[in-house]
Amino acid sequence: MASVSVLLATYNGEAFLREQIRSILAARRNHDLEIIVSDDGSTDATLAVLAAELPHDAKIFHNHFHSPTHNFEFLIAQASRSIVLLCDQDDVWLPHKIDCLAQVLNEPSTVTLAVSDAQLIDEFGTVIAGSFFKTTGGFRSGVLANVFRNRYLGCAMAFRREMVRYFLPFPQDVPMHDMWLGIVNDLYGKTQYLAEPLLQYRRHRRNVSPARRTGLTQVFKWRFSLVKGLIRLVLKHSFSKG
Repeated sequence: MASVSVLLATYNGEAFLREQIRSILAARRNHDLEIIVSDDGSTDATLAVLAAELPHDAKIFHNHFHSPTHNFEFLIAQASRSIVLLCDQDDVWLPHKIDCLAQVLNEPSTVTLAVSDAQLIDEFGTVIAGSFFKTTGGFRSGVLANVFRNRYLGCAMAFRREMVRYFLPFPQDVPMHDMWLGIVNDLYGKTQYLAEPLLQYRRHRRNVSPARRTGLTQVFKWRFSLVKGLIRLVLKHSFSKG
C-alpha cells in the first residue's frame, strides 16, 4: 500500500470535473490516499461538484491566486503523504495510474520523480492520439534540455515528498510549475519516464493552459526568469551545506 497525496487544482472546471474525480477514486484501490483541492476562485458550479463527488475526508481550500502555477505551489505545501501526484481538473486517470507510479517511487527506489505518457482526448472523450509525447517529439529529462524546451507534463508527474524542500518556494515569475519541478528534480534527484499512458490528457478550447505558441519575447523572459531562479536555488543549497 502506498501513502499518496493527490493534489487537484480547480478553476471553473465543472464541465469535466466529475469524470476526473470519479477516475481518481476508481484508481485509488487499496492505497492510503489523501485528496487535497485548491480552488482558484471559481464562479461556476465547481464547488458544488467538489462537494457532491469527493469523499468526506477530502480537504478543499478556497484561494484567489489567479495562477495555476501558484495554485499548485500552495497545494504542494499542503501534501502530507510520501508520494505526491499532481492532478488537473479536466483529465481522466486510467485505473492503474496510482499503482504504476507508486511502484516506481516507493522505497527503496532511488527515483524521486516519475512522469508517464498520456493519451490525448478531445472534449468528448475521444482519443485523438495514443501518445502525448510522440506528438511533442518524445520525453527527455535533463536541465539544459528542459530549459530550452519543456518536456515535463504536470498532470502526468508524481514525486516523493522529500523533494519539496528543493521545489518550494517557486520563484515568483517561474513560467510553468511542471517545468520548474522537473528541472529542479533533475538537479537534485532522479527522474524515470514511463512510456505507458497512465491518463487521458484532455485538450479543449477552455483549457486553463491552452496549447498555443507564445511570442519569442515572452519565451525569452520566461527562460531568463527560470535560469535566475535556478541559480538562486543552487546558491541557497550550496550555502546551506557549507
